[in-house]
Amino acid sequence: MLAYCTYCSAEKKETETPIPAVECYISARIETVFSLAQERGIKFLILSGSYGLLEATDKINFYDHLLLEHEVEGKALFVSTQLKEKKISKITFYTNATIRDQNLKPYIRCIKMACTQAAVTLELKICSFED
Repeated sequence: MLAYCTYCSAEKKETETPIPAVECYISARIETVFSLAQERGIKFLILSGSYGLLEATDKINFYDHLLLEHEVEGKALFVSTQLKEKKISKITFYTNATIRDQNLKPYIRCIKMACTQAAVTLELKICSFED
């Protein structure tokens, strides 16, 4: 199964109760990739530094965590298990260039490692999103 995926965002709605992941993040990038996936009938996932892979409807609590380099290997192992459970065979990962935001490096490294471990084909789409 093909999935479109992008990383989470620092900006989130602060709520006291869990809300769907796609509503939690305040991000034009996430909205754009989600809309594209919906239009094409393709599964949509968000790579979270805390939760791993989230589906749009997965309910999550507010959190504030940036994936750090020393966490990548452990998170990649978790994400590779999620990829297998979700029966994902290919991911198109939408991202800004790391030259614009160095904080993206751990997320890209994580998805690359996870896809390798789960034998999932990965296509990186470098875009120019505002966030």
